[in-house]
Amino acid sequence: MKKLLLFSTILFAQTSWSTATEFGNGGNAVVCPYGEHEIVTAYDMNEVIFRYELLPSFPPMVSADCQNQRNGREICETGTDIARAILNRLALLDQDLMNDLLGKLDTFWSEAILVYGDLTPVNDSGLSFVPEGCSLKQLAIQQQPIFEQDSRYFISGSLWNKMDGQGKAVLILHEIIYRYALEHGAATKSSVPIRYFNSLLISDKLKEFTPKHYMKVYFQVFRINQEPER
Repeated sequence: MKKLLLFSTILFAQTSWSTATEFGNGGNAVVCPYGEHEIVTAYDMNEVIFRYELLPSFPPMVSADCQNQRNGREICETGTDIARAILNRLALLDQDLMNDLLGKLDTFWSEAILVYGDLTPVNDSGLSFVPEGCSLKQLAIQQQPIFEQDSRYFISGSLWNKMDGQGKAVLILHEIIYRYALEHGAATKSSVPIRYFNSLLISDKLKEFTPKHYMKVYFQVFRINQEPER
């Protein structure tokens, strides 16, 4: 495990940067070869360490939380439980946001479907990077359901199954935070603000924030170009 962590750290040290401005709504994965296998990491996890220089702080979770998809399939994994524990970090600063996101988490798997095939790339990354020797792949796409049998979240099953519980939690958090932003009219053309807020949650950095500091960041992320309303 230590060798794998060291490999990942060295691998992400060399990067190529790019920018994108097209609007979209998707979550990415960084896929890196490791011998005969692949390391699949939710993109937000990379930014926690290599863009914002923070350390991920995950609660210990061992139980599997089982949820039902719209198609009746049961999904058992630890990502949902980890995401729930991380959202509880908002309790002292923003009960309203915490409760809203917990509600979205409760319905996540009833609105999600695993797709076994390549998802069409959504160019909403903004400033981003891909570690040398790795590739950026579409891990999830979120859309407003159009039809009765439609889903909100489409997740690449092949990539999802290669991720650990922490990586799955990071993706779930990304998607429900993005949904909150869209519902509240956040004026953003990329997922950069969403990934930043996710980084603050994942690293537990918010525990160092005063209420005033938190509200400033909140409006930067969710109320860009709008006057504070809270």
